[in-house]
Amino acid sequence: MEQNEGILQRMEEMLVSLGYEIYPFKVGWYNQPIEEKYKLPFPDDTLAVLVISTPDLWEKAFIPFAKNQDLDNWDNERNPLHECMIYHFDQVKQSFPEHDVETVHVFETLNGQARKFVQIAAHVSGAAYYYEGLDDKEQPSTANQKIHGTCYHPVYGGWISIDGVFIFKDVLCSYLEQKAPQDVIPSQEKRAELLDKFSRQDISFRDLLPVRRKYSTDHIEYLSTKDPQKRRDIVQRIKSRCTSLKEAHEIHMQLNHDGSSVDSSNIKAITDLEKTDAATNRKRILRMFPSVLTYIVGKIKNEPVVKVFLKREDTEAENDFRQSFHRHTMQFVNVTKQMEETLQKAPQVKIQTQMDKDIRKRLGEIIESQSRTLLANHSQIIRISAGNMPEGTSAGKPCIVIHCLDKKLIPTGEQELPKELEGYPVCIQEGFVMFGFCDGCETLKNGCSIGRSSDMVSGSIGFFAVRKPGQLKEEKGFLTAAHVALPSINEIYEAKTLFTELNLGSSIHEIVHPSWEDSNSAKTIGKVSEAFCGNYGHSSIGIDAAFVNCYEELGAHLELQIAKENELSFDGSTIVTKTGRTTSTTKGILKSEVSIVQIPNQFGGVFVFENVYSIENLPQPEPTFFRAGDSGSGVYLFEENGKCNKALGIAFAYMFSADDFETYVCKMGEVVKAFNIHDNSEELPIDLE
Repeated sequence: MEQNEGILQRMEEMLVSLGYEIYPFKVGWYNQPIEEKYKLPFPDDTLAVLVISTPDLWEKAFIPFAKNQDLDNWDNERNPLHECMIYHFDQVKQSFPEHDVETVHVFETLNGQARKFVQIAAHVSGAAYYYEGLDDKEQPSTANQKIHGTCYHPVYGGWISIDGVFIFKDVLCSYLEQKAPQDVIPSQEKRAELLDKFSRQDISFRDLLPVRRKYSTDHIEYLSTKDPQKRRDIVQRIKSRCTSLKEAHEIHMQLNHDGSSVDSSNIKAITDLEKTDAATNRKRILRMFPSVLTYIVGKIKNEPVVKVFLKREDTEAENDFRQSFHRHTMQFVNVTKQMEETLQKAPQVKIQTQMDKDIRKRLGEIIESQSRTLLANHSQIIRISAGNMPEGTSAGKPCIVIHCLDKKLIPTGEQELPKELEGYPVCIQEGFVMFGFCDGCETLKNGCSIGRSSDMVSGSIGFFAVRKPGQLKEEKGFLTAAHVALPSINEIYEAKTLFTELNLGSSIHEIVHPSWEDSNSAKTIGKVSEAFCGNYGHSSIGIDAAFVNCYEELGAHLELQIAKENELSFDGSTIVTKTGRTTSTTKGILKSEVSIVQIPNQFGGVFVFENVYSIENLPQPEPTFFRAGDSGSGVYLFEENGKCNKALGIAFAYMFSADDFETYVCKMGEVVKAFNIHDNSEELPIDLE
């Protein structure tokens, strides 16, 4: 089982960032509805993986591929888009030298029928519903027209390509559960319209229902012609466009380096290039060097600078940056080392100035109205909240606090951060935010080490709970952080929906105890049945949480009592506690409610969480409240009598600066609502030890 999950994770890492989606299925599922002569000659439990491409493929995979091809030396039979697909399929196949892998492309024939093969595979894998055949009375009336079946994707409709299948001949996947595809066109009338338009090659079949994104103009033009020369002309046009932009960019960089100005006629071309090439280069670097958390390209006092934030020392990554940005001054920050140095300092007890309720509300309204613009215009912001000016003649005055990665470095194409917003001063501070999981017991208890069955990630058990998903049988298990439980949370984050509402194929995301990082004999204890990552509901509350449905009966306390807003104070008097995998049981101070927290991700973008709690460390000799590996741990209020039965939320990330360290906690009340968790307002205290 771990082997199969590892295969799927490796394929996701190689293909998803290029605009592909993958869906595993058993060969037997495909063989069942197929005529004998078209069946695949492998055992029913043989693992196969369908690959489809979304509209993102054109920009993320095809254009970078086409830019590097010498089409003048190609023969007329070669289709550049097919060659791109073959190239990426071969890259994946070569990454599995230990397995016997066969690939089937949509443009090839498999026993004489490749196109129908991939359509059936899409249906049985749960990727897209295959519509085929209607009652005679529903058939389109067009004379002598042969009706062909087609798939319709639940998100992109007809704007996908079912590109092919990987068959792992030596891998069995008996555990795999089949997931039915979403029937998004249930009416016979609409189905008839879909099949009629598809059979007549009417492109409007792709838009039968509203879709999230369509193909680009170049992509549509390319597919609309069968003429090889016209297709090559389109590709050459794209290549020349890229080349001219690159030349303009090089002129721009040289002039800037020499202290000169750039011709305004080139500004748009340069901006377009920097948006596309910079994004492509960023994804390449983050994919190639997992040690790189993020980086900024910009200027300090008109001098070009690149600042790189590393999880650990990585000479190879540093050399790559020096070669890629040879005209820039390089700054490398070892985030882990810097964090440890921060934690060695004895934190000062900070007395929080009690803010007037109406002023706090007004600051919250300003942040809500301005945050979208701020985040869009300033890429290095990591945190926005209401606060008080720390020093000087304005010390204690209400303000808006903005944390960024570097307050002196201005990213390319951006302006300085504002000094004031709607009459209130802005206090700019530096820091860095990270998820609290690590790379690389006989009974279950709060804080126990857990991880994914497929890799070395470690996190913590948060709250034991009972979940009632609709009319289904109740589930007993525990809550943890979504980024701990799932290998990729990017799809959930971008879709802005619950895990169960996404069509993510038939993958089962199982959880082990303890994590593989902590033990060589981890036991599979359950699977993820619900998750969310992002900002939930109309109030836009940040959540990073997953519910794990346990396979065996739990002896733990399963009811939750949720802390109420009127029980919380942000003046330094509210003490909280948690038990985590790394730091065990610790205490901290409820510091504030943070409006915006922004965390860089491995796809070159960011995760933004709104309206979360922040926890401050207690002064030494009290231990640090939260460290890497504690993500997912449950945070409780700690009352004077030593009780800790009221759940505040799930700890999921932390930020540190030169003189500060704080932990971020998503609100438990919102998680309970989102996941249909049973809570009880009159429960006994929880034993965290």
